[in-house]
Amino acid sequence: MSLTVDGTPLAEARRQDPTRIAIAPQDFAFYPALTVRENLAYGLKASGVKSAEVTRRVGEIAELLQLTPM
Repeated sequence: MSLTVDGTPLAEARRQDPTRIAIAPQDFAFYPALTVRENLAYGLKASGVKSAEVTRRVGEIAELLQLTPM
């Protein structure tokens, strides 16, 4: 069996446009055993974001959502 996206093999489609196909859990969109920051980092890493960028984005999101210490 092989998977294609508009006739393109899945692996190639992911290389061309990594954000076109995403992981979407059917139940919770988070893992209760992880902190908010860990959940954000997990989602970003699963989307192929590099570690340095993950750290930056998680910080920005935490600040935007006022999840940082006052």
